[in-house]
Amino acid sequence: MDDVVLSSEMKCSYDGCQSYVPYHELDGHQRVCPHAPCFCMEPGCGFCGPPPALLGHLSVVHSVPVQKVQYGNVHRLRLSEAQCLLHAEEDDSVFLLAVGALGMATVVSAVCICAGASLEPRHAVKLRANGPPPPSSAAGSILLDTKAVTNSNRPGEVAVEELPSFLMVPPAYLAGSGASEVSLDVRIDRV
Repeated sequence: MDDVVLSSEMKCSYDGCQSYVPYHELDGHQRVCPHAPCFCMEPGCGFCGPPPALLGHLSVVHSVPVQKVQYGNVHRLRLSEAQCLLHAEEDDSVFLLAVGALGMATVVSAVCICAGASLEPRHAVKLRANGPPPPSSAAGSILLDTKAVTNSNRPGEVAVEELPSFLMVPPAYLAGSGASEVSLDVRIDRV
């Protein structure tokens, strides 16, 4: 009987996955399957799908801003929202730039939204807050160099202040109405 159980294979139930895996390995496969669903980060929304579909959903339905990025290039952003999505078109990777508060400081970090979120980190990120305006040199900036970006298939459950690393931006670096806008340089690399 054990031989029958050990030799039986199951098809992965995730849309787009054509894998057949031994029955006893199905749970392990589904934890890392690149076709596993990612879940909407908006409370009460039940949407789930692969990262590119989630990107479109968040952009269209929930008006989350999206910035196209290329690996290895520095992109200057002005963040005034609690969330911004970065879309690397080379491989359709999606990143959440999450902004939160920790005491008087604003904290910023990046999370890769990916199916099979238990996979080893595949990206590194450099975040540089610029300020006080105008940034005339590196002395007027704060840098976070993260070697391993956290992966998540549930970006709505990410609390930026609980991530392994984040950029802490003091109030003097904030601009805009109500002093809530962060001028940020972002560079994402594959590892």
